[in-house]
Amino acid sequence: MSDATGRATPLCGRGNPADFLLTIDDYHRLGETGASLVDRLSMDDDVDVEFEPASIGLKVPEL
Repeated sequence: MSDATGRATPLCGRGNPADFLLTIDDYHRLGETGASLVDRLSMDDDVDVEFEPASIGLKVPEL
């Protein structure tokens, strides 16, 4: 589904765009390159990312 201008229609959650509705033609056009989802999401360069794991304070309950 799209708006009257033929553009993708945003679906908002709590005032922020969360998803978009596309026409089936637009959806097919996006997949024309033949690249897989993994290929589209992969990064070209190796990047070292350092992070501190978050501590969420889980404890074993007393029985």
